[in-house]
Amino acid sequence: MPRDPLKFPAAYADGVAYFFGPTDEYSGSCFGGPSHARLEGLPPGQLPFHHILTIAAREVPPLGQRVPFFYGMRYDGCSLSYKLGEYAVCKLLELDPAEPSPDWPYPDYPPLLPYIPLRVAESNPCSPEEFAKLAWQGANIKRNSVTVIVPPLFVGGVSMWGPEGDGEGVQIIFEYDLKKKRVHASNQCT
Repeated sequence: MPRDPLKFPAAYADGVAYFFGPTDEYSGSCFGGPSHARLEGLPPGQLPFHHILTIAAREVPPLGQRVPFFYGMRYDGCSLSYKLGEYAVCKLLELDPAEPSPDWPYPDYPPLLPYIPLRVAESNPCSPEEFAKLAWQGANIKRNSVTVIVPPLFVGGVSMWGPEGDGEGVQIIFEYDLKKKRVHASNQCT
């Protein structure tokens, strides 16, 4: 398996590992920037989640649709779940912690991460166990799901986690249940 540690997001589904890289052409997949989808259910007055990634089904066919991946970058130790609905509306199901941290991960954190168009640069047959090794603390890869690992990206002029977090290689782990259309997000560090 290539890319240890990961430099760009990677996804796993149905025995295939998909490794993303930047592109200068539109592909339907991207890191950061504004999202085509909306996430509802956050209590009034709370800081919004960051659009981390969108993956198009043409890049990872088992997805069956374009899937937005959101994360609470301003919520220290965030774990969240949401369900994809119709018309690009997602519904928040779970959030821990329930409130953001004022200076997490650092003061004046940007409201949007830099927009970077992505494409699958490489795909390889792979076992779930092999792919799980790309996550610092492993990944629980389930049947009928897509697992996505997002490392801190060192492009675009914005630090994802601040110097210490970027230095530790904090990864965001997304698990997307294909049948329930539910995303669970958490993070891992070395």
